[in-house]
Amino acid sequence: MKNLPTKGLAGMRLAAALAIAALLAPASARAADPPTSWNYPLLPHVHGLAFQPSQPSDDQVTSVVLSAVYSGECWRLVSFARSDPNHVSVTLALDETCGGDSVSGWVQEIELGSFAAGIVPLTVLAKLARAGADTTFEERTIGFEVIHGDTPPPPPPPGPSDSTNTTVLSIEVVPAAPDLDDPVTVRLRGRYPFDCGFIASSAVSDTNLSLTLGRLPACADTNHAWTHEYELGVLPVGTTTFMLDVAAERANGTTHELHGIPVTVIDPDAPPPPPPPPVDSLESVLSKSHPNPFHDEARFSVSVMEPRRAEVAIFDLSGRRVATVFRGTLPAGTSQLAWNGRRADGSRAPGGIYFYRLTLPERIITRRVVLLGTP
Repeated sequence: MKNLPTKGLAGMRLAAALAIAALLAPASARAADPPTSWNYPLLPHVHGLAFQPSQPSDDQVTSVVLSAVYSGECWRLVSFARSDPNHVSVTLALDETCGGDSVSGWVQEIELGSFAAGIVPLTVLAKLARAGADTTFEERTIGFEVIHGDTPPPPPPPGPSDSTNTTVLSIEVVPAAPDLDDPVTVRLRGRYPFDCGFIASSAVSDTNLSLTLGRLPACADTNHAWTHEYELGVLPVGTTTFMLDVAAERANGTTHELHGIPVTVIDPDAPPPPPPPPVDSLESVLSKSHPNPFHDEARFSVSVMEPRRAEVAIFDLSGRRVATVFRGTLPAGTSQLAWNGRRADGSRAPGGIYFYRLTLPERIITRRVVLLGTP
């Protein structure tokens, strides 16, 4: 997108208004690209865009996460603003003394508010300040989807065979807060990572749940969706964590996806439980990565008091699994781990924002890391 001088701001706002009008027009009147699509980078000086939660819903407050990484320049975030729920802006300043091999970057989360279900337009404006020069502007309007809070997100469209490691889309415990006499059911919803599949086997052993997705050579219906239930019966009061292992028989072998499912049974006559630990204490379990941003390797640590089954994986902004760093049993103490910026197939991932996620039986912790693009 071409930079616009200050005197062109009125025309820019008119263009933004026309863009929003086009976004809200009937589907037949819009361009062929879906309104939620955008390419990385979002703008020349605002690269990454993500939402918290990743799937906005009408029963939650939505925030947008903007970020950028610069090579050979030093741009810093001076300020940010939200003029209304559909318009956010960032002001960036350039350090003219910085250059060469320098790398700079920033990440900023901006709360947007609550929205009704539907496609919502969002305009991102970047104001670029350079010493001795007029302020220039970059702007883009995109659309994002807000779903009903009680409506599960639709499964992603079928991709190429074996294109993703993610097979489980949702895990539901029924009832959500069982009493000590309630039988408990775990309901799974997912997608086959291949065109033709079936549930080959399912088992419950103590607190271990297993599910094997089989592959068929051909089928008349290539519907990728599957559902499955586990009847767990009446569980003891307190939290019981079940470890779900979903195996998928792929062309290049069997892969495993691990999920911890905590089920808390309530005794209505018992005193209330103690409050959860403060958020800052989570950093003692999964550390921040160093360096961040990184080019060759991001290092971080996981600390546990006793041996624990765990998984550490890397995900992109769309929630797609990029690589698995660790899966197995962590020893007591602190384990040092690292991601080399590569996908599971060994190819280098493109520069941008990623998330490394630690899955333990009783909690899931996620942190951001920024991968620099190849020079």
